[in-house]
Amino acid sequence: MDISKIDPNFRIETANETDVHYYNYDEAPIEINGLYDPIGTGKLWRMPEAYRDDEALNPGMRQLIHHTVGGRLRFATNSPYLAVMVEVSEVSPAIYMPVSGHSGLDVYSAPRGSSRFQYIRTVVPPQFQEDKDRFFTGSVWFSTFDNYAEHEVLINLPIYNGVNKLCIGIKEGCSLFAPAPYKYEKPVLFYGDSITHGASASRPGNNYPNHVSRWLNCDFINLGFSGNALGELEVADFIGSLELSAIVTNLELRNFSIEEFRAKHYPFYARLREHQPDTPILIMSRAGFPRLRKYQPNQRDFVLTNRIIMETCTRAWAEGDENLYYLDGVGMFGDEDQDACTVDHTHPNDLGFYRMAQHIRPILYNILEGIK
Repeated sequence: MDISKIDPNFRIETANETDVHYYNYDEAPIEINGLYDPIGTGKLWRMPEAYRDDEALNPGMRQLIHHTVGGRLRFATNSPYLAVMVEVSEVSPAIYMPVSGHSGLDVYSAPRGSSRFQYIRTVVPPQFQEDKDRFFTGSVWFSTFDNYAEHEVLINLPIYNGVNKLCIGIKEGCSLFAPAPYKYEKPVLFYGDSITHGASASRPGNNYPNHVSRWLNCDFINLGFSGNALGELEVADFIGSLELSAIVTNLELRNFSIEEFRAKHYPFYARLREHQPDTPILIMSRAGFPRLRKYQPNQRDFVLTNRIIMETCTRAWAEGDENLYYLDGVGMFGDEDQDACTVDHTHPNDLGFYRMAQHIRPILYNILEGIK
């Protein structure tokens, strides 16, 4: 059964405008944020292509480098509508995530010159079963949502997919303008596992780094690697080579024993600090329920991993690091209806990500403002 034939509210709008002029994603004044040198490399990837073949990194991470999570297009326009044409890299349905989450593109808009972004629409494929479905289109008329003549536009790229081609369309005769600058132009970098990656948000704009970025008006980079954020020093070296306003890590390593986790956690922090002696670092523990979970085979004892994280922090503070901060993930899902915040007792849904972002926002704001 096709529900859209029964309820028209489920129909997906494609780009049907006839007076549209398309621009490739890399044409000025369109700005691309959150990805590694997309203009120079011609790829919408999060890390240099060389890391794809670096056998010092775990194979899972190398396969996820092309996922565009955290990638954004930004520009302003006086067009009354926006059209999008996109080709994603693969047809890969994800458990616990709708196609809008793993392969959709979120469109936000704000009055020109403003950062008060409002969600408009997610561009998703009508079907997502065959290779031909990797190419899809979508459009939105701004007048459906507001009465502004000129708009800032923010487009969040897919969470669990890559993007091979992307074009933005506006009405023929209208113009594109450079976007309003971020308040904090040096990006915040988030490094972590599947939760940082965005599992299981229903759409890209709802994972916690995107929430925080919109609220604080800061650029950011998402180096979330689902099940494969294993704390390799090579990753710390890459992060250390970037110009950043802050670093946020969330490394509750699932693939290691407690002993391996302890052996990796402090050295990863130390390598970051070696490269970035003055950059604020925020270390988070895993978001979870305040009550202690019973240990089961193949599940981490998060009490012990949190203790190891605290060992890293207390050692670093004793060594004089005044730019290291700690945020306890226990209780991030709030006091009520904690069980409504995940899809599987681990990965947050939209409510869980929203509550995480609420906890992270004030401490990251203080860090960015230099408030001790």
